Amino acid sequence: MIFKPNSIRQEDLTARLGIPRILQDELNRNQAYLALNTGTAVGRLHIIEKLDDTVEIGDNEILVLRDLPLSLPPVRGIIVAKPSSPLSHINILAKGWNIPNIYIKDADKLFKEYNTFVFKLEANLTDYKLDRATADDLRTSFKSPDEQIPPADLKVTDLRGIRQMRKKDSIAYGSKAANLGEMLHSRLVGVTIPDGFSIPYYWYDKFMRDNGLDKVIEGLMDDNDFVHNPRVRRERLEAFRASIQKGRFDDSLRQDVIARWKTQLGAKPVFVRSSSNSEDLPNFSGAGLYSSVPNVINEDRLIEAVKKVWASLWNFQGYEARVRNYVSQSDVYMSALVQVGVDMEKGGVMITKDPFDDRSRNSVYISAVCGHNSKVVDNVGIPEQILFNPKSNSVVVMTLSQQENALEFDQNGDLKETADKCAGAKKRVLTDLEARSLARAAINIRTAFGGKKEQDIEWGILNRRIYIVQARPYIDKK
Repeated sequence: MIFKPNSIRQEDLTARLGIPRILQDELNRNQAYLALNTGTAVGRLHIIEKLDDTVEIGDNEILVLRDLPLSLPPVRGIIVAKPSSPLSHINILAKGWNIPNIYIKDADKLFKEYNTFVFKLEANLTDYKLDRATADDLRTSFKSPDEQIPPADLKVTDLRGIRQMRKKDSIAYGSKAANLGEMLHSRLVGVTIPDGFSIPYYWYDKFMRDNGLDKVIEGLMDDNDFVHNPRVRRERLEAFRASIQKGRFDDSLRQDVIARWKTQLGAKPVFVRSSSNSEDLPNFSGAGLYSSVPNVINEDRLIEAVKKVWASLWNFQGYEARVRNYVSQSDVYMSALVQVGVDMEKGGVMITKDPFDDRSRNSVYISAVCGHNSKVVDNVGIPEQILFNPKSNSVVVMTLSQQENALEFDQNGDLKETADKCAGAKKRVLTDLEARSLARAAINIRTAFGGKKEQDIEWGILNRRIYIVQARPYIDKK
């Protein structure tokens, strides 16, 4: 008989007593199947050995990937041959797209003979079925929804601090800033929300029109090569973003941004975060599609960072995602949130649910790394993954961190890599107390937004204090 501990306390006791045991981390490292998102899909199987700009991905495909990339356009299903975190951006996007997303060990080799054939994939928590699609499957599985026009209020011109915002203000300032304002209004206990202010959609729209860039993107979307060749599309979007970066920035806005940074934020290092009106639409998450600029420390870099955030609306992966989700490209806008930066000792992402068991009420799933949380949100290696179950008050380590280095603030701006203090076999990132404190904060945040929608939360810990830098709805299948 081998005992499997179900909490940190049981792990410690069995280690001291010398009882034969197997840990959850060991089970997860050796498993051959894991459902990151269950569901059913019909699509053409596309095995991708190396994903680069020569690979065209159709929206009717079920991808088989050796490694999970940083970004993907929306597809019908995802099968990855190596394990990953449920809280990586790709897996969060898959939830929003409501598609099956599963890990099958060596899937690229297992399904090699099925490449390019149309299959029906049924992914359950414990197993899956992959069968050739029937004629009925083909007739009913390729309906296109109506085009979505994301809402935006372009009449609001004033820069506004997050303390003066509520959730309803997302229509002008973006959901990141508005959600932070909602949390501040709720006076959450046990967490700190770094101060910040937002530049509304109006200024992005004015910048594009003043520099004639609105006409440029209209021309691109009418160009046959741009529409049908992914390499051309990627190259021209890159050139378009460079044009945005070179565009003339409104003098009055520059003065207002710098004045706000100095007076409201005390000229502290800041993150300039993207927030588009096309994020968090019904059944569509914009997680990870757009750019943020970390640790900005002077006036010129601050203005350049705002332009980089605006330009990121036209990232290749963002454009592709909108096309696949039938979002109108002519009605998308970008705001910029300027927020005091946190040089995290530990950081990560958490969701207010068990991603593997819908019956596990009020559970919190946490991904954590040493240093800044960008390692988690950018899919860089396997983080420590923890499941907190309030019914048993247990903290279960699903995986130990496999990070080899960490990110911290560079004195010259941006982030730099440093040795990961958590690296090494059997080393933990979070203590039991930290995990419970984070879980309690996550449930309180969900309550602040009405208690009905699960939340996807980015967090950091510095000097034993929990900082919340973002909260958004965790888009799960209905």
